[in-house]
Amino acid sequence: MNYFDYSLEKLNEYEQVRDCLSRKKSCQVTVETPELNKTAVEMDVEDTVSLDLKGCSHDVEWTSSDDDICEVEDGILIPYSSGTVTVKAKVHGMVWKCKVVITDSTEDDWNDDLDDDSDYDSE
Repeated sequence: MNYFDYSLEKLNEYEQVRDCLSRKKSCQVTVETPELNKTAVEMDVEDTVSLDLKGCSHDVEWTSSDDDICEVEDGILIPYSSGTVTVKAKVHGMVWKCKVVITDSTEDDWNDDLDDDSDYDSE
């Protein structure tokens, strides 16, 4: 290879690099700002409430602070007994919380039945 051929080869390499660097590159960036639709819920054990992490296209990890009181599956609260729990929605290390207070109206009905002794015969 003579000097002229070598110079042409280097010039070609330079032009290829220059063409590559001068091309416009683009990418799409989606910025999400998730928000939990509720931060506090009051419900009865017979109710069903859904939580939703709006503005998020990723899979959400739902957890309850006490599964004996209330479980959460795909954002749907499944209450078992009265009490208070914190439900968390977690995505990529970010956490959103909802305080859930559950009452049991059936306990009140049962207690009302005990208080009503008009049908009770002690003899």
